[in-house]
Amino acid sequence: MRSGDGNGSVRVLAISFVTKPGHGSEGGVGWSFLRESALAMSGISGGAIDFVYDERDNVEVRRAISEEDWAETVSLHPVSLSDRAFKTYGDSRTRTSYLRWIPRAKAVMGELVRLNNYSAAHQFTFATASLPPLLPRISGPRVWGPVAVPHKPVHEWNGRSSLRERTSVVAGKANSQLFSRSADRIVCQNDATFDFMRRSGAEVVLEPNIVVEPRARLEHDPRRLVLSGGLINRKRPWLAVEALNSPALRDYRLDILGDGPLRKDLESYVRLERLSSRVTFHGRVSHASAIEYVATAGALLLPSRREGAPWVVGEAAACGTPSVVFSDSGAATIVRLSGNLGAVVASSADRGSNINRFRNGIFEVGESSNWQPTRRWSRTRLGPFLRNIWS
Repeated sequence: MRSGDGNGSVRVLAISFVTKPGHGSEGGVGWSFLRESALAMSGISGGAIDFVYDERDNVEVRRAISEEDWAETVSLHPVSLSDRAFKTYGDSRTRTSYLRWIPRAKAVMGELVRLNNYSAAHQFTFATASLPPLLPRISGPRVWGPVAVPHKPVHEWNGRSSLRERTSVVAGKANSQLFSRSADRIVCQNDATFDFMRRSGAEVVLEPNIVVEPRARLEHDPRRLVLSGGLINRKRPWLAVEALNSPALRDYRLDILGDGPLRKDLESYVRLERLSSRVTFHGRVSHASAIEYVATAGALLLPSRREGAPWVVGEAAACGTPSVVFSDSGAATIVRLSGNLGAVVASSADRGSNINRFRNGIFEVGESSNWQPTRRWSRTRLGPFLRNIWS
C-alpha cells in the first residue's frame, strides 16, 4: 500500500452513511468494514483512518469503538443532517435522506482532503449503485462499494410491474454508469452487478457485503421452513406461501418473520387455502430470534425478484441452513459463493412455473441432511481484501 504523505504514513478516508455495531444488513456492513479497516491499519506503522459517517449513529459508534484495541487508529468525523431534514426523516435512512446528507458530508471531506494526503478513499455504504458516491479526488485509489445495480423490475402479486418501477430500473442503470466515473475501483455485491460494471472502465471485483461468523450446526427440523424479511413486492413472499400449498409439501410448515404491506393479503390467502395450521406469521422479531429460527430450520426461503447480496442468506449459510432462491436474484451469487449451500431455482416469466420450480427447490434441499456451516463470510477475509484493494 502506498504512503499517504512524505513521512511514510498510510492514511485512508472511509465513508459510511449508516453504521450500526452489532446489526445486520446495511448498518452491519458499515460497522464491519470500519472495524476491519481499522484492524488492517493498526498493523501498519503510521496507519490511520478518517471516518466520515452519519451523526445519527454517533453514540453507538463511539461506544463500540471505545471497547476496541484499535480505537486510536480512527479519527471520527460525524456529519449531521440539517435540522429541517432531521425533522423530516428522524432516524430513517432513506435514499432521499442520503441525498440530503451529501452536501454536508462533502464539505467535511473537502476540508479533510485539504489537510491530508490520502492513500485511498473508500465508501462502504449506501449499497445501491444508482445513488451518487462521495469519493473526493485524491492521489490514491477511490473505492466504491460493495454496491449493487437494480437490474430487474419488481412485479406485484398479480404479475405486473408498474411503469414507475420499470422506469426506475432503467434510470438506475444509467445512474450507475454515470456515478461509476467517480471511482477507480468498484466492489460488486453480485454477479449481475459485476458483469454490468465491467463496462464502466473502472477496475471491478466481486465481494458481497456480508460479514457473518460461522456457527455450529444446531439440531434442526427438515420440514420447517423460514421466510425472513419485509413482506413487500420485491421479496415476492407469495411464492413461498403458494408453494407450500402443493400436496408434495403437505408435511412442511412455514414460519414467516417480518411485516409489511402484503401481510394482510397473505394472511387472507392462508385462511382461504386452509393453511393456517402450517403457516405462522410472527411479525417483526429481534435479530437474535431471527437467527435462531433460521439456524434450526430445514431451509431459508428467499423468493425475491431483486436482491443485492442478502445478508440473511449469508447468515443461513453460516449456520449450515440451505437457502432456496431464484437464479436471477443476487441471492444466487451468495448461495454459489457459500459452496452451493442450497438450491438455485431457474426463474420463469410464468407465475405457475415459478411456483412449481420453487416447490421443487424446497423438496430438493429437504432430501439432504449433509449441509455444513460455511466460513466464507467470516470477517477475517476483509483485512487482506481491503489492504489489497487500497494498494
